[in-house]
Amino acid sequence: MTDHDANGRASSQNDGEASDQRDRAAAQDQKHSVMREIYNMHDTPPPLIFGDGSTFIESEDNLLADIAGGNGTPRIHKRYPKNGKNRAYMHAIRVLLGNGETPADGYFHPISDKAGCRIDIVFEDGAMIQIAGGAYFSVRTDADKQLVRTGTPKGAKRNHIYKHVGNDVNSPGRRMQRVTVTDGAKHYDHELGTLPSRGNELQLMIWIEDVDA
Repeated sequence: MTDHDANGRASSQNDGEASDQRDRAAAQDQKHSVMREIYNMHDTPPPLIFGDGSTFIESEDNLLADIAGGNGTPRIHKRYPKNGKNRAYMHAIRVLLGNGETPADGYFHPISDKAGCRIDIVFEDGAMIQIAGGAYFSVRTDADKQLVRTGTPKGAKRNHIYKHVGNDVNSPGRRMQRVTVTDGAKHYDHELGTLPSRGNELQLMIWIEDVDA
């Protein structure tokens, strides 16, 4: 091999490594950009958090429960609009993984379809929760399930903490299996078992806005 060939091969290798470094730097810059956007847009704690691990719910406002009507009718927990407004919609949604990262498809802001945006959570035992906005912000559970208030979170800005249980209020709660966020054409749809650390300690952070119709 001539010196010219060796130098050419080394130059090509260096160019490839430099390209890889640029790609990694660009990916890191994009990640940091997303995180800056999250913190710049939402520098206050979210008023509502759903967390995996016996599924806890922390809420700034009391979620008022309508008693289920039977025959499979969902139980609806409501948070009504405030400040004289007549609609309560999700303003932003952030999926926070247990490792502290927000995946690229796990941040929704601005919400493009406020009336149609919803979150579906499926649990390991088949139970479901659906979260949506409208004339009131609602958390719908199966007819035989409920959100039970268990106290006030320690050191949190939110005033109420709930767990998702069945008719037995002493139940330890249930684990999430799948989380789906739908906002128009944008989706976050993952089974927790496929996520880093199997989705342990995943959190759904939700900001709510009250608006006129």
